[in-house]
Amino acid sequence: MLGQGRKLWMRNTNFDNGQNWNVGRAPCYKDTVSIAEGAGTVFIQTNATLSKVVLPMNGRIVFGENTVLSFGDQPSDPQEKSSCDTGKDVEYIRTKPASWFDPNNWCQTDSEACLSDGKQDQLFLADTEKVPCMEEEVMFSEKKTFWVDLSSSIDIFVGKITLNGQEYTSLKQFKTYLNSELGKKQFVTTTVGQSRSKVNVRGQVCHDKTGCVCGNNQGKIKEMICVNERQKCLKLNCTTPLTPQGFCCPVCGAQINMTYSRGFGFDMKQFKDIILNQHLKGKANINSSVSKTKVGQIQVVFVDKGDGSAGPVAFGLLNKIKKGAQNYTQL
Repeated sequence: MLGQGRKLWMRNTNFDNGQNWNVGRAPCYKDTVSIAEGAGTVFIQTNATLSKVVLPMNGRIVFGENTVLSFGDQPSDPQEKSSCDTGKDVEYIRTKPASWFDPNNWCQTDSEACLSDGKQDQLFLADTEKVPCMEEEVMFSEKKTFWVDLSSSIDIFVGKITLNGQEYTSLKQFKTYLNSELGKKQFVTTTVGQSRSKVNVRGQVCHDKTGCVCGNNQGKIKEMICVNERQKCLKLNCTTPLTPQGFCCPVCGAQINMTYSRGFGFDMKQFKDIILNQHLKGKANINSSVSKTKVGQIQVVFVDKGDGSAGPVAFGLLNKIKKGAQNYTQL
């Protein structure tokens, strides 16, 4: 169930990642491969055969253990013959690092979007919560190389970081990695004269059953997150759109702001389960976002397509809370 927990970095500079090539697939044995000047570190983790490779004057290729790069007219894998009918000029297009602050570069590890190749969740995160929150674990997958743009000079706060199988739980520990030869190539700044953002690793993750405040919905960090998202704002059909906390774009729908006291027994995970299984069930055209905006306050947003269908769902939840608050005290 969505909530603060683990964020996985989605981008990599691996050789076998089709998103890194102009043809939308990894190179095959008949291809002529070009890696442009200024490209990030390319990680070749499996055996490969190519027709020709054009390398940049300055660049870095990392080979996995026992990995072999061959040149010839026969594939490393016999099954590759059927998928490589004709050779092409294949260009490596990952020539810029991906921004830490871009929500599209992250996914929540227990979400459908993360587990099933981009499928969208009916219960989704606010834009500012798609980027790692201050009490979350940040994960970079093993056997992959990364190129992360930290050129903002904005302080970043996270719970802990897992990178290459190593867990980092303090600012000093991760700073040592950032200043290593590999760290300087993986976490970079693209703005001349600007220092990298300071990544503050707090050493603690959220264990509060009421949820934790993300910390990204303020100041410069929100602006950095929303720079790209605002370019994708949709034209809305509703007359009174909402812009809830943590959202970069207005939406059509309904919003509830609820407060609870310490003795209420609120449980964020179970509350989301109720919304998903009781209030959204059978309503495929409505999505919802639930956030803890500050201590003792929860924001619930129902988003529709401008047809007003979110209103009754929101009122249904509100009435259930008002009439049967005891049903929620066990959450």
